[in-house]
Amino acid sequence: MINQFQKTTQSQKQIFKQYQLTSLSMLSDSYTDLAHYLKIQEEKNPYLTVTSNRTKQNLDWITEDESGLTKTKLLHDFNLEVKSNKLKYFGAIVIDNLDGHGFLSDYHHLIEQFPQQQKLINKAINIVQNIGPTGIAARSVSECLLLQLKHKSNYPKNTDTIIKYYLEDLANHNFRKIYTNLSISKNDLFKVVCFIKSLRPGVEINTDINNKIIIPELFICYDHKKIFTHLIEDNQFNLEFKTPSYSTNDTETLKFIKKQKKQAQNLQKNYQRRQDTLLLIGQTIAEQQEIFFATGGKKFTPLNESQIALETHLNVSTISRTVRSKYFQCDFGIFPLNILFSSKINNFSQKNILNMLKKIILNENQKNPLTDDEIKNKLLKNNIAVSRRTISKYRKKLGIGNYYQRQKNYFLL
Repeated sequence: MINQFQKTTQSQKQIFKQYQLTSLSMLSDSYTDLAHYLKIQEEKNPYLTVTSNRTKQNLDWITEDESGLTKTKLLHDFNLEVKSNKLKYFGAIVIDNLDGHGFLSDYHHLIEQFPQQQKLINKAINIVQNIGPTGIAARSVSECLLLQLKHKSNYPKNTDTIIKYYLEDLANHNFRKIYTNLSISKNDLFKVVCFIKSLRPGVEINTDINNKIIIPELFICYDHKKIFTHLIEDNQFNLEFKTPSYSTNDTETLKFIKKQKKQAQNLQKNYQRRQDTLLLIGQTIAEQQEIFFATGGKKFTPLNESQIALETHLNVSTISRTVRSKYFQCDFGIFPLNILFSSKINNFSQKNILNMLKKIILNENQKNPLTDDEIKNKLLKNNIAVSRRTISKYRKKLGIGNYYQRQKNYFLL
């Protein structure tokens, strides 16, 4: 009798432990990991149906900053720009044909495939060039440089001519031919060469098919000094257990159905607990970090996980699991939830960050300049969390070139 009781108790503990582990695992999962997990559970349970409220039309996502520019992001922006389904179709073809450096090198082959649609293809190319980084979807290096030239207000005389007709000579160091044909001085040619070297020879595209998609689960709104937080309805999952319509007296079949139903119910409870916990913690963090939303993300309040644990009466480990790999959307962008934690006072304005960025670059080793990622990490040590994309934007605002452009030995003549 005692042995039987011990076995039953041990069995219950194992079930409870598994239930807890599943619940904790779901709490830690990012949106994409959760979607994958629920899909597996659906495949295991013949009576469980998992659906999502998301559609392609209202999907709101961004690609992780670390993954850089992707074709998926370009296609998303393109579809927001145009309404014609036919133009969307050719836009998708154009974007799909871009290589890792952003060039449309198969343009002529594309025209041969669709000889009657050249105007539509060219229109799609123009749109991609307008919505993407300057120089994207160029059909040659020359076009890529000329596209960048359009956005430059002041550049040396003859720059466009040299790019159009003498780029190959420039690459082969046939300088005499260039300054003789154009009747310009060596010094003027040197200025043009230096300017061309400062332009990008392409636009890097991350072609890794495993680019992680970030989908925000919370929307945080700041309105009239009040914080409103809610789960984004379009990004929720619906779990439904459908009992078989047929009747049976088979004991094993009934046991199997009962077991599947119990598992589905536990899954539903775990999912609901995850969402409730995420909403509670998200709202609490947002309220504590009101200044972040009031200043458009420019200022932070000192905040750590222990403070949120105290406010919500939850364990610190629960807070940590919940904020891990979760994202929120607000009026000025999409951010990781844990960006709102700050152990130090971080009231840095954009002007402060620009000054720090400039100082970091001025003090770098000029023979081996810092990459944007390395600059990001240096700022992070000062408790300034900005993306690599933001670093790039701020650099351009300061008129500072990228890693390659800042190398002293980059300008070879």
